[in-house]
Amino acid sequence: MDNAVAHQLREENKSKSHESIKNEAKVLIASYVDDNHIPTGTDLTEYYQTIGSILEVHFDTAHSYHLARQGFLEYIRSYNKAHELSMDEPVVPVIAERDHLTISYDWMVSGAQVSLASQQIIEIWQRKRRFSNNDLIESVLYCSVMYGGLNDIDVLKALYQWLLGERDIYQLQLPATDELPDSGVSSESLALILLSIDDDNYGCSYTQSHTSEDVSATSLQRYVEYIPDDMTLCFLYALKDKKLKKENVKSFETIISDICKKLKLQNKDKSKPHLSQLILD
Repeated sequence: MDNAVAHQLREENKSKSHESIKNEAKVLIASYVDDNHIPTGTDLTEYYQTIGSILEVHFDTAHSYHLARQGFLEYIRSYNKAHELSMDEPVVPVIAERDHLTISYDWMVSGAQVSLASQQIIEIWQRKRRFSNNDLIESVLYCSVMYGGLNDIDVLKALYQWLLGERDIYQLQLPATDELPDSGVSSESLALILLSIDDDNYGCSYTQSHTSEDVSATSLQRYVEYIPDDMTLCFLYALKDKKLKKENVKSFETIISDICKKLKLQNKDKSKPHLSQLILD
């Protein structure tokens, strides 16, 4: 890692990502300016609004649009300097900061429908005589969200990848929380799954034993210790002796889409499973 520490790599990766977005915006702006020359000496409000609309289409999140507008500002400043002009500079919007609520607005709107879906999925399981490997993986992911509280899209994807690997599970022995007098039970067992996630914005240096062989030496990893719920463990047990081949297993996005279809939950974009009502993050 060239002796670079994790926080330096995070900062470098974040800076490169931001510059990439701004440069992409500058290319779009330059293309528009080539076809529609900037009218000097006149009000540029409509001209800037048109460019802003182009940027809105290509940068569909508040953060990426904010960076694109920064690129817009830098482009106009460079244009002014190169042509010795003093055109008005475009405004860069300020992103309002707010606390990230554990129970978000989406849950207030769709939570009841998602909760009712729990009864539907149980009825689907009861009608099945045989579970295919895809059914078992689908059930693991569903249970991890609904009963295990795993509602982080990156962690869910890491869990999906873990299912396709060796599926190592560790056992924790903890003091019993509801020990009965003279029961002889002084500890309880918990299953633990270790997951690693590529995260260049907030991660630490990787450990080869916890990551796949194709991970770059400069890649940063975020580690998550996941304790699965009892329902998830049931389906993991059913997968215990099964060898899963990636080519025979549905993609993560398809599985989330299939669950939403079964439960009549909205799945807004198959390529963005976190926009489905099943995963309200």
